Amino acid sequence: MSPRIDLSPPTLLVTAAVADFSQRGQSKIDEATAAGDLLPKLPGTPLDLGACFAAPAECRASLSVLKSHGCLPPEIEWRKRSERLGADLKEVTDPAEKSRLAAGLRSWKRSSG
Repeated sequence: MSPRIDLSPPTLLVTAAVADFSQRGQSKIDEATAAGDLLPKLPGTPLDLGACFAAPAECRASLSVLKSHGCLPPEIEWRKRSERLGADLKEVTDPAEKSRLAAGLRSWKRSSG
């Protein structure tokens, strides 16, 4: 017969660590809510799942991970860059600069797609 091992002290230590972690997490949530960075949804507010279901089913999990880590798929990066270049092109008044930006936008669009 094997000797009985007493696990109560480590169990208490783990329980204390989990309680401390939970308390720290709750304080961070409370701070963010007080600062207005985290606004809780009201009960019964419908969820907007349109963006989630717009992606193909086989890509949803990976896109969700990328989005949560601040990364965008290449297509979105390209679209944002194209929009940014187009907006810059509209704001420029110098003809030489406008021509340079237009040429850059055309060559970038050809190379990306």
